[in-house]
Amino acid sequence: MKSLTGLFLFLTFSAAAEDVPFDDARWHLEADSAEIVEHLGKTALYLENGRAWLPDVKLTNGTIEFDVAFGPERGFSGAMFRFQRPGDFENFYLRPHQSGKPDASQYTPEYNGVSGWQLYHGPAYAAPFKFRYNQWMRVRIEFSGHRAVVKLDGETLAIPKLKRAVQAGAVGLRSGFAPAWFADFSYSDEVPEDFASRTFEPIPENETAGLVREWRVSEAFEVGRQPDLVLESDLRDALAWKSFMVEPEGLVNLAKAAGVDRDHRAVLAEFTIESESAETRLMTFGYSDAARVFLNGAEVYRGDNGYRTRDYRYLGTIGLFDAVPLRLKSGENVVTFAIAEGFGGWGVMAAVD
Repeated sequence: MKSLTGLFLFLTFSAAAEDVPFDDARWHLEADSAEIVEHLGKTALYLENGRAWLPDVKLTNGTIEFDVAFGPERGFSGAMFRFQRPGDFENFYLRPHQSGKPDASQYTPEYNGVSGWQLYHGPAYAAPFKFRYNQWMRVRIEFSGHRAVVKLDGETLAIPKLKRAVQAGAVGLRSGFAPAWFADFSYSDEVPEDFASRTFEPIPENETAGLVREWRVSEAFEVGRQPDLVLESDLRDALAWKSFMVEPEGLVNLAKAAGVDRDHRAVLAEFTIESESAETRLMTFGYSDAARVFLNGAEVYRGDNGYRTRDYRYLGTIGLFDAVPLRLKSGENVVTFAIAEGFGGWGVMAAVD
């Protein structure tokens, strides 16, 4: 009886899935190149540096499935779900050139056109999938609430915390750098029965002593690659500010506050320290990509943590990797970071002894 029940659930779920061929007029395409081709025995979508999505689909929870094929060249191909608009969606992709390595895959939210892979790294966001080049591989993404499961030919990534708000959105596909081929796309507004009972390893809470848990973040303002500025009250007073609590990792994703364009690529992020007397405390911190740090308006640090800035293999991932002594005065002290974004993640975190 148990096996018959399982069979019934499978048939019920399968019947709810809707196949959408790539010549269907429902697809919206934005890409350097996108065309319907015959590839490896299937009718496929060839997609190069772009995306394809179904604007009429609005899934809060559900499942998407598709076949993907690519070569070993450096690329970033995968799927979008809960898609609100270009630049705002949940993003999962594969890195063909990293087959079998810890970062062979990646989940990241995208806010205001800024991806966050430098902020979200480790086993909660990536899995060492092994790829079969120039062959079809089946990808299945199940998502419900703040959780998701990605399956690739029997390998699994369980994502314990989707970062964006739980809201209905479109579904689609994307590619970057090296092209990819996609086939047999389907979606459903259901998730399998065993999803709710699956074990998700929680994201460890950052319990660093003195972790700054609330930040004030400004709107974006105009700077170059390195935020070369003198921190004056005229600048601060002219900007609109919002407050943000840190995520479990201890960081603030600054892309929630602002997007990046050619000129407006920096924000101010700050917090206040109350000190009973003049003293020196050590602050450890992390940022992405370039930063200047000010204590009560005086610069105490500048640096660049961007992709490949320190070595050709350097990723620029965020962590409490830097430190600076803060010479505090008695009373209120304001620590201000000017953070400029290049690509890959825009964030800040700090802890004070």
